Amino acid sequence: DTTEVLVRRPDAERVLRLAARHHAEVIVATPVVLRRMLEVPTSVRKGLDLSALRIVAVSGALIPPDRVVAFTATFGDVLYNLYGSTEAAFATCADPSDLRADPSTAGRPMPGVRVEVLDAAGRRCAAGTEGMVWVGSRTSFGGYTDGTDRARLPGLVGTGDVGVWDEAGRL
Repeated sequence: DTTEVLVRRPDAERVLRLAARHHAEVIVATPVVLRRMLEVPTSVRKGLDLSALRIVAVSGALIPPDRVVAFTATFGDVLYNLYGSTEAAFATCADPSDLRADPSTAGRPMPGVRVEVLDAAGRRCAAGTEGMVWVGSRTSFGGYTDGTDRARLPGLVGTGDVGVWDEAGRL
């Protein structure tokens, strides 16, 4: 059996209480909810059994690196940072080991996803060099319903984001 609990207005304390009550293994949240989870008083958090929690998947915006460090120190190695866009779907995932190595990372490409960081001429940027992020996968969108589209290169959709690869292959 699998139980899914949806919260209309994600009050962080309520999310944590529900996770404890239902022995949740996964919480899906935004960086704002992540911040608010850290703001729940320690006395409340310590009274909750979150031992079943294996994954806190966060997407929707940048997670400040200091918040990644604080969250991991508070809740353990359960944080996963997912990067993507409406147009490109999920592109990369930073798992706990990636986030320990670099709390600012968006991680590595998901299986079946091609992620490129390209310069203005469409050439691949070397590790350490900023460029625009482009994503290609079977889940990339085909265009907006009004007929407009995002910037495209063969097999890739532009996200509009600036990125850089590190030496370990993390965005």
